[in-house]
Amino acid sequence: MEFVLYRVSQPGTSRRRRSLREVAMVTDDHGVLAWLFQTVHDRPGVPMLKRVDPYRDLEFTSAEMEQLIAELDQVAPSADEFKGGLETVRAVRALAQRCLEDPELVVRFVGD
Repeated sequence: MEFVLYRVSQPGTSRRRRSLREVAMVTDDHGVLAWLFQTVHDRPGVPMLKRVDPYRDLEFTSAEMEQLIAELDQVAPSADEFKGGLETVRAVRALAQRCLEDPELVVRFVGD
């Protein structure tokens, strides 16, 4: 699974003219994100993370980043069980923060 930050270019209103340019990426080498998204289904208060499927792609806009960041902060301590887990979640959070600050960016969880 990967977490990718994209810059959106969409001249006009047609979605057919929409293009994405990769800005940055976090690769989940240790399976931390996949594990987190499988375990959050039992947690209250993380509706956005519950939407993530480790085998499918899911895109979030900058307008959704405040909630996503709050949910990442909530689950981050659980990631410490994995080698490199907390660093992975922090890296994802940093890209989410960049997306929050720039409405021309989106983030996408890319499943396997």
